[in-house]
This record gives sequence, structure tokens and C-alpha cells, in this order.
Amino acid sequence: MMLVTLMFFRKKASTPNQPATTPQPSNTWADLVFANIAESICVIAHDGSIRYANDAFARLVQETNDKLIGQPVWRFMYLTGPDSQPLTISKVAAAWSGEDAALLNGIYHFKGKVLDVAAHYVMSSDEHMILVIRDVSETEQARLDADEATKHLKIEQTKIQEIVAKDEAMLRSIGDAVIAIDKDAKLTFMNDSAEQLFAVDAAKLIGKPAVEVLHFYDEKGVLVPPDERMLLKALETGEPQGNEEEARSFYHLPNGTALALALKITPVRLKDTIIGAIGIYRDITHAREVDRMKTEFISLASHQLRTPLSAIKWFSEMLLSGDAGALNGDQSDFAKNISLSTDRMIQLVNSLLNISRLESGRIIIDPKPTNLKDLIQSVINDLHTLIEEKHHTLVVSVHDKLGEIPIDQRLIGQVYLHLLTNAVRYTPSNGEISIFVSANGDHIISQITDNGLGIPVTQQKKLFQKFFRAENAVKVETDGNGLGLYLVRAIVESSGGKVWYKSEEGKGSTFWFSLPKAGMKAQNGEVMLETDHT
Repeated sequence: MMLVTLMFFRKKASTPNQPATTPQPSNTWADLVFANIAESICVIAHDGSIRYANDAFARLVQETNDKLIGQPVWRFMYLTGPDSQPLTISKVAAAWSGEDAALLNGIYHFKGKVLDVAAHYVMSSDEHMILVIRDVSETEQARLDADEATKHLKIEQTKIQEIVAKDEAMLRSIGDAVIAIDKDAKLTFMNDSAEQLFAVDAAKLIGKPAVEVLHFYDEKGVLVPPDERMLLKALETGEPQGNEEEARSFYHLPNGTALALALKITPVRLKDTIIGAIGIYRDITHAREVDRMKTEFISLASHQLRTPLSAIKWFSEMLLSGDAGALNGDQSDFAKNISLSTDRMIQLVNSLLNISRLESGRIIIDPKPTNLKDLIQSVINDLHTLIEEKHHTLVVSVHDKLGEIPIDQRLIGQVYLHLLTNAVRYTPSNGEISIFVSANGDHIISQITDNGLGIPVTQQKKLFQKFFRAENAVKVETDGNGLGLYLVRAIVESSGGKVWYKSEEGKGSTFWFSLPKAGMKAQNGEVMLETDHT
């Protein structure tokens, strides 16, 4: 850094005929200091001629000391100033005449460098000015860089504020309720829809723990413990939480109304650190009521259909048995087609009844100690004819030490029946189907594997939806109502287990389902599951 100090030497009073003297360099300690310090030092007379210059000044103006002495300083150095006016002869003259060296102080430019200049009068036998020059180029550049960085930061800050304002406006205007929590599970944001849904004043809740101010209940009206709340699970596990498919979360309004909520919780990450979570809540109370009415309608309609279907089935069997006289070939074929179509209709009606009963929670669950190997064998016996027709190889392996499991044989029998039926139907002739049952911790795992059609990847997400059938399956088996896997999942999940699968088109599928080793919980209910399998 280089600082320029200008010092004026005020002439002392002299006696008559005493000649003025000019400072001369000497070998004093002061001369040694001036010669070796980093700052550039130059002494000039009233006419601007250089009387003394140290080595640093010579290097600054790129000349040798012997060529500087006695020469006008303007010949070697002309300072321009971004903040001060250029250091001109007239400006120096004004400083001399006004005896105010401070007029010359300031920041100047010289040969690409930024110099800090200060000027002072120094009293001696004659008037002189000392210039001490300090190079502040790096400091000035740092300041300019800092100013530029600050400018950009302010611009970016404005942009971020605009984005935040837009995002907040969008969050506040959307129809779903949105809340946000920080890493300590304290509320940091709640949009207008959330205030309306939960009937609260957001201003009074912000900053408070979410689990303390928003209480959720299960379908039976039991308060969900804080450690089971999806908000906290999302923070602890870092995994999204939700119940989009079924509403198992309820919020009780001050007036006692229970709202059914579909919700999705997403953790918020900053690099690898979870800094909070965002919850989206949607009131599906009306939708659930509509579903309930649809379920009741399906149940009622299915019941009404069973009577005429039973009559058609009965009369077609009488025709085929010859009760109304012998049938010719065409008549016999027609009667068989009627009987087969009636069977398919009865199966569809039974499936619809079962779905409505499971969804309404009216199904009777009657657990009894059951040997799973015997249950599976009874299902295989029901499918024996179809298995023989397709010449499938069937492999069954059940862990010998499982013992008897308290389950509802009618319900779990349907799970095995639907999974095995699909495996047999959609596996080409001479295929292989395997059934493995084993223990895994507190659960019993059943695995059904085939080397059949498999399920296209693009359609696997729809696998457990009502009435869904894969395109390749429809081409092979035109019959089917697409309700089997939906029933499988409904039965297993209501029994405390879960279902999962792995499938590859053209190579086959594997389905797993788990059941608690402790068995199923009994439920009084109102109706039994409709099934042809006992």
C-alpha cells in the first residue's frame, strides 16, 4: 500500500543578506529511514523541482535518483483522481498560496496503480513539500470487489425475496391445507386453507410444537400418539409419509365434527440434513361419504342380483340334467353356456359383495388355529382340474415348525385362492408354480412364484386397483373381473399384514404377503365373506 504525503517547508525569517538554504541529503538516521521505507517519499520546492527522492519513489516513477534531483516533478508523475481532482500545477499552487496542504489529499491514479496522497507544510529555511506515497491498489480493488459483490448480493437477495413472496402467495392460495415445520417439529407456516380446515388462528400457533397444537385421531376416535404422527416420522426417517389411498387420520373440530383427512408429509432437505417437513392435508370427508353410499348401493344391488342369478343357475342345471327332457346337441351347448355365464356373474356379484363388506368393516373375522399347509392343500384341490389341464408343476414348501396359526380360514383361503388362480391362469402350459411359507421374526411370509406372463412395468402401479387387468393378461384370459388382487390386499391389510410383489413381463411374477405370527384379531361383524371355497 502506498501513501503520498505532501509536506510544505515554510521559509524561516532570515537576516538581511542571508541567502536561502536548500536541504541537502545527509547520512543521518532519518535519511536512512527515508531511503529504506516502503512508502515513496519526494521533496519538492515551490517551483515543483525535486529536491529529494527515496528509492521507493524512484521505482514508482521508473527513474534513477540522480536523474530526478532538480527536475520538475510533473515531468515524471502526473496524478489523476477518481475521487479527487487531478493533481495539477494549479491545484498545487492553490495549496501553496492558501497554506493548506490538505487540499491535495486524496486517492489518485498513476500508471495503473491507486495511490493515497497526503500533503503537509514543513517549516525550514525555505518552503518545501514532502510527498509520501502509499500504494493502495490492492485495498482499493478489494473495496471495489466488495462493493460489486454487495451489489450482486442485494440483487440476488431481491430475487430470492420475490421468489419467496410468490411461493408463499401460491401456498396461501391453493385449496389444500399446507403446514410447514422446522427440524424441531415447530410450526413455521400455515396457509389460509389450513387455518380454515383446522379452525385455528395461525398467528397464535406459529413457533409452537405441531404435535401439541394439532391433534389427530384414528377411525375409532383414539388420539394418535405423538411418536406415531406422520410429521415426526418424516423428520426421523427422512422418508415421505402419507395415506393418500385410505383416510386413517381424523381431525376433530371444536364443535365435535370429525374430518377425514388424506395427507402427505414430505421431508425438507438441505444437502444431507433434514431441516423440516411440509404437510399437505385434504378434507375427504364428503368423498368418504360418497364412497360409503356407493358401497351400500353395490351391496344392495348385488344382493338383489343373487336371487335371479340363483334361479338361472338352478334352471340351467335342471335343463342339463334332463329334468325337462332330453336336449339335442345345440340345446345342450346353449344350456352349458348359460350355466358358465351364470357362474361368472355369481363370482362377480360375490366379489362386489365382499368388497363392500370389507370396506364397510362389517365382515366377520373368526380366527381359529389353522395348519397353513392343510389350508393351502385344500385350495390346490379346488384348482386341481385347472392345474392338470395346463400340466403345471407345483412345488409346495411350508416350514415344519410353524405350528397352527389363529386365522380366519375363509378369509386367508381366499388370499391363497386368488394368488394361485392368477398364477395358474397366466402361466403357459408346462409351467412351474411354487409356494413357500416361512417364519420371519413376528410374521409368517407366504410366497407364490410363477414363470408366466408377468406384468408390464408401465402398468404395475395399477395392480391393486379395482377392475384393473393387465393388457397381456386380457389377451390370454378374456374372463376375469379385476377384483381378485384388490380383495387380496384388503384382506391381508385388515389382518395386520402387507402385500408386495416383483414382476417382469415374459418371465413371471412373485407375490408375497405377511401375516402376524400371533394371528388375526377376532371381529364380531355382521356378514361373512362370500366364497365358493370353504
